[in-house]
Amino acid sequence: SEEIPPRTSSRAKMLLASVLPLCGIKQSAPSKHGGEAMWPKACLKSKSLLVDPSWASIRCVHNQTISRHTIAVNAMVEPANQTWKHHEIFSEFAPWQGRLLANRGLLVDFLGFTINQSLYCNDDYMRQFDAHALRKRQCDVFAMCKLRRGGGAAARMPTVRTTWPVVSEEYFEYIDVLTAVSEYAADVKAATERQKPQRPFTFVELGAGYGHWTFAAHRALQQKVAGAPHAYLLVDVLKSLGAEVSKLARLNEITFSAPDPAHRLRFHAGYVTAEKSNMNEADTKMASRMISDYSRIWGLDTKKSETGKSDSEAPASSASLRALFDRYKLPCIIDMIDMDIQGAEYVSYQKRAGVFSDTGTIELLTQRVRRVHIGLHGGPAPNKRLLSVFARWGWIQQWYFPRGVQETPYGPATFGDGVLSLLNPTLNDTWAAAAACQAQRRRIKKRPP
Repeated sequence: SEEIPPRTSSRAKMLLASVLPLCGIKQSAPSKHGGEAMWPKACLKSKSLLVDPSWASIRCVHNQTISRHTIAVNAMVEPANQTWKHHEIFSEFAPWQGRLLANRGLLVDFLGFTINQSLYCNDDYMRQFDAHALRKRQCDVFAMCKLRRGGGAAARMPTVRTTWPVVSEEYFEYIDVLTAVSEYAADVKAATERQKPQRPFTFVELGAGYGHWTFAAHRALQQKVAGAPHAYLLVDVLKSLGAEVSKLARLNEITFSAPDPAHRLRFHAGYVTAEKSNMNEADTKMASRMISDYSRIWGLDTKKSETGKSDSEAPASSASLRALFDRYKLPCIIDMIDMDIQGAEYVSYQKRAGVFSDTGTIELLTQRVRRVHIGLHGGPAPNKRLLSVFARWGWIQQWYFPRGVQETPYGPATFGDGVLSLLNPTLNDTWAAAAACQAQRRRIKKRPP
């Protein structure tokens, strides 16, 4: 057993109190020498921790084969007296299991994404009990297991077997990410059978923060096509997040800013605009506010840039998606774009021209992007205009849940941001689309300057 750290949440304390008796363990007092009490050797040798499908409890189990849970628990239906079957995409993957890294201050999520616990469990998410129930409950489970360095080596930490997420806002984003990886894996199989070259899995995250969805996609990719070529582009207005992304890339064995375009992750600091639009005064104010707010949310000190100004003072540069694709030499086919850009996802919003204010962005997406997941920050009117843009270009709507409490196929869910998920049917044949894209690139190269 272990001493509960002073700042452990009440849920984590309850989890610890419930699991120890099931493991046949008495909670011991803290060491007189200042260290933490340890999990007994007998328990570590013969048992591991199994996370309940609700992520609200854990239990000790013998080292035996345990079937994967197919039951989805809804975070808003408590106690879990009603359940749903998980979306079928989860059956193609295995939830992470392994030795805890909590004594190093690291959390490993259910896909195997390793991240600093304080970054993942920041207060802004922890206050959203329903919308971010999965993140909150993962943080509670791992807080319960945390051991300080004085308590022993990582080898003495218990193993844990995680399970799939509870139904809440991010559940649908995980479905999209896993589906994008699954579709790519099917392409790789078909390419092998046809003796065609394997293209890189390509993922773009706009409003990336520390890159949560990029790393989620990468962990899923390693399950499906280990060692597959990949190209990741993360874009955020907060420049100092680049250092955090670089650390996470090393933790998760991704090459950061490598010269090889088929195995790399790139971070771009800036503001995304439409093709024929420049930042106006409203855009500049919004970018400055986001830099200030997200520096606080992510717990980052604003650092001096090359101009001698801090992040909060430096104006955000702007670029269109096409300019970013060209600058970072992204492959012709983009498997998924995840977009969370605080209102800039619209045609127009609060006196700002959004990325879809001209046809350049939607034309580019239709030519090169298979799937888009968008966080919605406005009301019915801007949502309706955005939906009509994609509909006119033939995109198929997968999910649409505005902000607030919405009924879903898996029961009710609270959405802090709305969710819009869309599929591009024109890219069903990725070889034909890639060939057309490459031919266009050759034509552009041949044009006289």
